[in-house]
Amino acid sequence: MDLPMPTVRLYTDTSALETLDVHWRQLVERTSGVTVFQTPEWALGWLRACERRVLPFAIAHWAGEQLVGLAPLYIETTWGVRVVRFMGGEHNDSNCLLAEPAEASQLHALVLQAFGQHADKWDVLQLRGLDEDEIWAQHIRCQMPAARLLRQRPCPVPTITLPDTWQDYWSGLSARRRKSLRLARRRLEAHGEVTCRILTEPGALAEAPPQFFAARMDNWRARKQLHRMVAVQRNPGYWSTLTDICLKLAARGCVWLACLQVDRIAVAWDLAFVTNGIVADYLTTYDLRLGCASPGQLVTIELIRWAIEQGAHSFVMGRGAQPYKYWFGAAPRMTENLLLAANRPRGRAYVHLQAMQEDALEMARAWRTQIK
Repeated sequence: MDLPMPTVRLYTDTSALETLDVHWRQLVERTSGVTVFQTPEWALGWLRACERRVLPFAIAHWAGEQLVGLAPLYIETTWGVRVVRFMGGEHNDSNCLLAEPAEASQLHALVLQAFGQHADKWDVLQLRGLDEDEIWAQHIRCQMPAARLLRQRPCPVPTITLPDTWQDYWSGLSARRRKSLRLARRRLEAHGEVTCRILTEPGALAEAPPQFFAARMDNWRARKQLHRMVAVQRNPGYWSTLTDICLKLAARGCVWLACLQVDRIAVAWDLAFVTNGIVADYLTTYDLRLGCASPGQLVTIELIRWAIEQGAHSFVMGRGAQPYKYWFGAAPRMTENLLLAANRPRGRAYVHLQAMQEDALEMARAWRTQIK
């Protein structure tokens, strides 16, 4: 029996990429380790929101009529430099290629081969949030020896490996942490009846995201730190796009929005996405007036409880090594950032400037450490 001939196709048009929707979704279901950030709803949602200034640069690996691998990338021109990144870009906590286990290594090689064939279309390849950077690095050295490769500072993404039962998880926390959570619960109960709703149905989620987003803005505003909020989140367009994406993902049961209430009044929210048993905890906020009762921690612990009950196996706390993430039992996990320049002056100059910036930041960190 003859096997179908593999083909590699480059997609540079949004409408053409949208035709992959069904095949893309099926590939997500067959691929282990994939998070919401690799789903078509998420990737195409952000691509459409940015389509005035970016173009798809997705590389698909086909075996006959079956999609067996996909690199969901886009290209953006900044200061004359054409930079290729993962779709979703700065909104993603982690990134990877979508590939069936038997095709994973081959897909990395085929993606880089495609970049070599289309070298006139890009200057820099920026791969952030990678779990498998060593695979990329090996293929880059083999297939693109003349390219400039820069390993940027890795990013922590603390992750909880969930046990089978809530009791196993709870007993695994330190006695001090359990005592702190019980005390916070009693403090909150002093203000009224405490309940937690986990919204998962599209109908229930239709009105909730705007309330959650408004509460998050109010939190930053009340702390007088709106200027320190992630810049893109201060843009109303961010919230409207995220709401649209949430509603599309909710239709597939991929959205969990936890709402902690006191006498039916929301005091804390936690938005998470679930794909293939991996929960990505994305955004949290709470009412500062009840800060002494730690409602933010309480809503997250309720979401973890729900994840365990639903059979999830991983709870990803998102980018950043904030101490509170480890209070919930998260273990350190690092994602790598690679920067690859095509063999031409613009790309090499871009990577050189990025390397200088990395060195300057490292010197500043060392200086701050010495002062402390």
